[in-house]
Amino acid sequence: METTANFIFILMTPVILITFYLLTKKILFITLLVLFMISVVVLYIVRSSSRKEVLHVIQNNQKVYITLSDDELFSIELTEEQSLRDIMLRLLENEQLMISDLVCYINFVNFKNDALQRELNELIK
Repeated sequence: METTANFIFILMTPVILITFYLLTKKILFITLLVLFMISVVVLYIVRSSSRKEVLHVIQNNQKVYITLSDDELFSIELTEEQSLRDIMLRLLENEQLMISDLVCYINFVNFKNDALQRELNELIK
């Protein structure tokens, strides 16, 4: 208990002295405002560094568009012998590291294939 009290005293003494100094110089408000702005910037940087986006798969006739949020990454022309499942599995296999870092979820936009969507989302987790 005594060491905790000493620790609090050692930490609080400089904080109190700095606060009184800033009060006498009338710059406490400016200092608090600057500290708040710096903390907001730091929190924004920390939270956005690990942000992941949704990978959208859009199929239009025989063409498949792959977009990350609103940026088109690439498009693939489907042939008769290729299936969407094979292409998407090969894509995930080849780009596993990039996709796992950037993507939180794979979404099919204008078509429905729940089994494939579930399988692809399980692969990226």
